[in-house]
Amino acid sequence: MTHPQSAVAEVFVELADTLVTDFDLIDFLQLVSVRSAQALSVQAVGLLLAHTNDDLNVVAASSKTMRVLELFQLQRDDGPGLDCYLTGHPVNCPDLSSEASRWPRFVPPALDAGFAAVHALPMRSYDATIGQMNLLTATDGGLDGEQLMVAQALTDMATIGEAFELLRSYSRGQNQKLTEVAETVVCNNPAIADLRTHAGGTSS
Repeated sequence: MTHPQSAVAEVFVELADTLVTDFDLIDFLQLVSVRSAQALSVQAVGLLLAHTNDDLNVVAASSKTMRVLELFQLQRDDGPGLDCYLTGHPVNCPDLSSEASRWPRFVPPALDAGFAAVHALPMRSYDATIGQMNLLTATDGGLDGEQLMVAQALTDMATIGEAFELLRSYSRGQNQKLTEVAETVVCNNPAIADLRTHAGGTSS
């Protein structure tokens, strides 16, 4: 990787520090997208998140160009992010120019925007896929093993932020301390079955 491990560690510390009382999910995910692009030395990162009706929405992007491309992908119902979300598996495309037949509506605008490769990773909560992270590079070729490991960890961090928001909302609604709710989740207490149902309902 281009960046030393200490720089990556600083990113995780910064993201962890945002899980505070005034935590805002969208701000957190936006920070994840920007810091992920920097830590992984990729040109753009976008995050798509599913709502209860299974519709994906662009919740964060490291640049305006990336946000437009993500919106285009959703509007045209075509692209690696959608494949990643629907299958629940990573999508690695080291050469976008060779995938025009696979994503005929996504590849041309992606190439025009200066991107040459894409990597999509699923955001998973329990056994459900709740969204995904897209990473685009200006040069073709795949991410190396260490980059993919860090990318998955950052994707998991984004998922943790979604779970934190859910836990906080649930604890407020039940008039319970957040630590108590978290403990019941860890212990698989049936008392929070409705919370698990709600979490699973955000995916396909």
